[in-house]
Amino acid sequence: MPKVLNTHHFGSVDKLPKTAKYIGRPSEHGNPFARSDGTTRLQNVVKHRLDLYTRIKRNPSLIQKLQSDLGGYDLACWCTQPKRFVACHGHALLHVLSDGWKTRDPSGSVLSWIMADLKSIIAKAKRHAGTAIPADQWLEWTIPIYEAIVEVEYTIRILKKRQASHDTILEVLMTMVVSLEAIVQETNPTWLKYRWQHFTWYSHSVVWEYDTSMHEPQEPTTNRPVK
Repeated sequence: MPKVLNTHHFGSVDKLPKTAKYIGRPSEHGNPFARSDGTTRLQNVVKHRLDLYTRIKRNPSLIQKLQSDLGGYDLACWCTQPKRFVACHGHALLHVLSDGWKTRDPSGSVLSWIMADLKSIIAKAKRHAGTAIPADQWLEWTIPIYEAIVEVEYTIRILKKRQASHDTILEVLMTMVVSLEAIVQETNPTWLKYRWQHFTWYSHSVVWEYDTSMHEPQEPTTNRPVK
């Protein structure tokens, strides 16, 4: 199964194996959203995926071009790390090239595609929680994790109730999708706890922007684990 590689591990683009295609900047498939403008990696990965979905919606033949250019190859960028999952725009490219995408309704909206992604990744997150968490900590973790998942539905309801802009809704939901995709790839319990805490904090922060009657959520104090 094709995967995302880190070009650093091969020394240079020229040394990539023939089974890989380079998708970093300045290639045709590089992420046009760069961190140099003060945004985070996560924000730029989310922007790229939203842009990709929008371009596919406007021009469905883009899938055929991506399949012709990248289908069956590993995708090499600069993001991934050997010991932990790091979101990369390459994961979005692999996603739209996957067999699962072939069942996607081409007449659907970008929002419906994101909701399909969200439904799928929430189911995976639930299963992942049962296997990645040490047995002696499982009961301690179960309630917080399921509360975080319930928070997704509540966040969506608040955004609709407060009539958030369509673009805001798309960005929030895609951020949740990308964040949960990182969670289900995580095998280190310390990193897993860190990711879940920040996912919950993000959801609370979004709700707080539209419902200031609740207390302003505080970013988790858990130290970022060592890479």
